[in-house]
Formats: sequence, structure tokens, C-alpha cells
Amino acid sequence: GSIYAFRQDDGSVLWHQSNSGVGQLATLNGNVYESSNAFGQPGTVFMFNANTGTMVWHYQLDSSVVTMTSFPTQVTKSLVIGAST
Repeated sequence: GSIYAFRQDDGSVLWHQSNSGVGQLATLNGNVYESSNAFGQPGTVFMFNANTGTMVWHYQLDSSVVTMTSFPTQVTKSLVIGAST
């Protein structure tokens, strides 16, 4: 799968990220967060710059995590994601 960002004024593609997983997306403070099995890394959370699509960071959860079960959600200054083993 891929993540696409579109310009709101004309619908043209602003950026896109190709990955190997289908993830759940959320936006927060000018960033896009994806929780997925993308890029061949099971149970991984990614942060992309919403303007450029550049990956800012990623974090691989414990190796027992096989499925992300919720959309990333903001709680105070934290990002919370549900996962199953």
C-alpha cells in the first residue's frame, strides 16, 4: 500500500510514501502518524512530515506485536496505539 497526500486546492499529489503494509493514519501537529506493518517491520509506528512526506522517525514495538488494532490517538502530549500479540 501507499500513503498519498493531496493539495486541497486542486487535488494534485503533494507527496506519497510507498510501503508494504496497510496502516491506520492520524494527523497531529503537522505530522502524519501511521501504525502498521509497513516497510517490512511488523508492529511499527511511523511519523511523517505532513508537508513533505519525509519520514521523521519510526519505532518498532515488541517483537510479539503482530497487529495494530487502533488508530493512533493523541492523549495530552502522548501518542497512544492499540496492538495485539
